[in-house]
Parts: sequence; C-alpha cells; structure tokens
Amino acid sequence: MSCFSVRTDSLNEAICEDMFKVLKPAELELALAAVDELEQRD
Repeated sequence: MSCFSVRTDSLNEAICEDMFKVLKPAELELALAAVDELEQRD
C-alpha cells in the first residue's frame, strides 16, 4: 500500500478564485461577516 500527498496551497487558491467569480459582492460581504463572527467565538 502506498501513500501520496497533495499540495493544498494551489488547490486552495483555485477554490478561492472560483468562489470569488461566483459570489456577488453582497454575498461575499455576508460570508466574510459570518467568518468573522465564527472566529470571534473561538
């Protein structure tokens, strides 16, 4: 059995680019506000 690894930095970048293409500015602002709120809870 062999293991393999995948670099996630380029994958994360690609996912973020696609997300920003799809989200409208108001939705993005709402999503960022939700992330900020969740980070403050921790």
